[in-house]
Amino acid sequence: MRSNVDKEKLFGNIDRFLASQKAAVFKVSGYGEVSLWPSILELVKRYSKCFPVVQVITNGTLNENLFEGLKSIENLVVTVTIDGHTMQMNSNRVSGNKKLHGKVLEFASTCKRNEIPLEINCVLSSANIDGFLKYIGYIKENFGSTVKVFPFPVRPFEGLVSSCRPASLGSIESMEQKLSDRYENFHEILPPVEYMFRMFEFMKGVKRRWKCYVPKLVYAEGPTLEKLICPCLGHTKPSENNNTLKGNLKPGKLDGVSFIDRRCFECFTHYEVLNLFKDGLISIKDLKRIPSFSLPTSDEVLTLLSSSSAQNHTVNS
Repeated sequence: MRSNVDKEKLFGNIDRFLASQKAAVFKVSGYGEVSLWPSILELVKRYSKCFPVVQVITNGTLNENLFEGLKSIENLVVTVTIDGHTMQMNSNRVSGNKKLHGKVLEFASTCKRNEIPLEINCVLSSANIDGFLKYIGYIKENFGSTVKVFPFPVRPFEGLVSSCRPASLGSIESMEQKLSDRYENFHEILPPVEYMFRMFEFMKGVKRRWKCYVPKLVYAEGPTLEKLICPCLGHTKPSENNNTLKGNLKPGKLDGVSFIDRRCFECFTHYEVLNLFKDGLISIKDLKRIPSFSLPTSDEVLTLLSSSSAQNHTVNS
């Protein structure tokens, strides 16, 4: 989160959204560590009663005083990215920093001790895919069914060189088969099986042919509080909004499927559960197994989502 974000402008944008829209989740994330923004606690407390769920995305290094303030919020869900329980599996996150690795795992444990619903994002890459079953076994043993692990593939970022390398085809096919045989052992902490095998199909290089509703279902704002065409497109370089589309960046259809531009063919994120839900391939019950949709107060919006265009509200500032 950029420290110079205009607090009053942000609050005003959210107030205007709430004047005409409903949302299942108020997701607060950042281009960097969101907890570094000085007004983060004020933001979350101010709007916690306006949404069924407040979801804070963090790298797990937020300070103790901030955590003490956040944990008093009854509808709080926390998301942290941990690619594995070992240093090697989590190497793309901690770059050999043993202390940081331990701190992130301890943060997850602290959330469990405080009974805070927790989602763990996990980028499946060459560093961790072969050990993914051991990882989710570790999560199950140490966290039970209170945590959801959301795996998704390595994503390309325009203009950026990443040390995070995609998994090999052999490793992808091997893990797909292992999870096919053992999914029921881990179904409580993994996304719906439909999500898992759509993800593996995507990772094997199958051209994306599924519709994507995310730009219509998720209202997102970027680092300078501009409205983004899509929260996922906004994480590429450059970040585009409705006023800067040019060239082939025209909302519409590509090859008969609704996409914004050809970068969508390389995009697969945790938001895919919304696409599965809108297409009737998973149920409200499946969606409510995910912590950020689990509270009873989300039911009204999820019911609307199944038949209309109710939104999440994501602030990526």
